[in-house]
Amino acid sequence: MALHEAYALFGRRRDLVAQHNPLLPPDELLLDPSGQLLVFRSENQGCAGWGVPLDQLSADDPPVVFFSDYLPDLAWEPFMPSLSLAFAETILSETVMGRRYDPTGRDCVATPEVLSGVEDQFQPVGLPVYPAWHSPTEPPIRWFSAAGKLLCLEPGNSGQDLVVVGRTEGDLLEVLRAIPGEWSDSADTANRAEPEEQHDLVLPF
Repeated sequence: MALHEAYALFGRRRDLVAQHNPLLPPDELLLDPSGQLLVFRSENQGCAGWGVPLDQLSADDPPVVFFSDYLPDLAWEPFMPSLSLAFAETILSETVMGRRYDPTGRDCVATPEVLSGVEDQFQPVGLPVYPAWHSPTEPPIRWFSAAGKLLCLEPGNSGQDLVVVGRTEGDLLEVLRAIPGEWSDSADTANRAEPEEQHDLVLPF
């Protein structure tokens, strides 16, 4: 039921579900290599997938697991306790991926000072922590938000990274001022005037 409702509500919203690791169209649902999962979402190069165990398909909102090239053999690991939470994560992560390298997105290494700034000034998003498909043994992914702002702590090349997107460039600049960090492209961003207009895409935060 949860899968059916998700396709009906936003299955055609590629801006929300198909920026990087897409929700599969209904006619492309498939089994994972172990033959034990119904896969509904795939990493864009096929390195990972998210699915529901076949023996849980009768549940209205079953748990979701993931498999990955970074897990041994044909193993899969828990991802979210319910399909509805997995779809909430899909929308958040695809939104960030769609904006991360735009004028409204930036990232930096999550130093202890950066982590403290995030935890002190922004609200946690109500998702369980969960492993990144590409770094399943590293610290889990965590989300934070404020009006017009979405922040993601995720495994990076040097520990953890903080990725931030704003509804507008002005929203983004507020985060950069609030959190001291070595932000990507920070000099260019700091020299921009704050625009009044917003992107056409209405973000889910």
